[in-house]
Amino acid sequence: MAKETGKANKTVKEQKEHILTRLPLIDKLIELGWDSHQLQYQPEWHVPKSPSEAAKREAGKSFKGFPVDVAIFDSGENVGNWEHIQIIIETKQPDITTGLSQLEIYMSLEPRVLVGYWTNGTDVVGLFRNAEGKFIRKDKADLPKPTDNLLIPTEKPIKWGDLEPVDAKGLRTRFERLLNNIVSMDTTSTRRDDQLNQLCNLLLIKLESDKRAKIYPNEPVTFQVWKDEEETFEKIKDFFIKMKLTHSDLFSSITDQQINLDASTVHMVCYEIGKSKLLDTSIDTLSVAFQVFRNASLKSERVSILHRIQL
Repeated sequence: MAKETGKANKTVKEQKEHILTRLPLIDKLIELGWDSHQLQYQPEWHVPKSPSEAAKREAGKSFKGFPVDVAIFDSGENVGNWEHIQIIIETKQPDITTGLSQLEIYMSLEPRVLVGYWTNGTDVVGLFRNAEGKFIRKDKADLPKPTDNLLIPTEKPIKWGDLEPVDAKGLRTRFERLLNNIVSMDTTSTRRDDQLNQLCNLLLIKLESDKRAKIYPNEPVTFQVWKDEEETFEKIKDFFIKMKLTHSDLFSSITDQQINLDASTVHMVCYEIGKSKLLDTSIDTLSVAFQVFRNASLKSERVSILHRIQL
């Protein structure tokens, strides 16, 4: 009897929290510009309880997870797809310290989440994941708007010594994400063949950026997340212009002559692979990773991407 009473009290408490905290939060998010179809709260989104549970999810199997009050995805079409979750918001915990501790655990287990928020309906605290994976706390934060920049740069600009090697599996996974979940959503470049060409250009810029960083190890790497989307895009665009002057043989077609991608897409690509060291990666590793593009029919009349990298 006592056990049933406890369950009933918990249900009443959850219903009260849903009415007094979560529903007003949903209304506020919609007022801020979010499409209601981007928000998941009934049923609640579940974060895997461990890496092994995450592996089950990736394999399409059932898994044990922690419920999240509100999850926000990059579009309504992608709600429910863990590859496209961007924000989680928690209201359950009784205080900021406990709430943020829980958010950090959830974000560690949900690698695509860029920022988490804790709110009691009045106070809002944000926990951002910067480009090197560290969590940055922001007190007295505002609830997010769709136009907010969620990609936070590293605490100090990345230099050659900060770049990290990647293996074939890791690189392939990142390339698949770039192609299928980031560049594919670009609004400027909508044709698949052009998206592939544009991504090819960005990877060539990344390799050239690594090359220059190795020569000048004490200077910041160009290919990284900067203060905002506009600054990142301008730095990449300016670097690309200079690169074309010294490597004109690599850019023969019209589609090679400019970066035909949204600033937000370029910013996200820099966030995803900016800290990876591609320059000294073995050709075998690159070959495995670039199979992603070969499978997507990247080979064209100009030159294959592997041939261009070997030049």
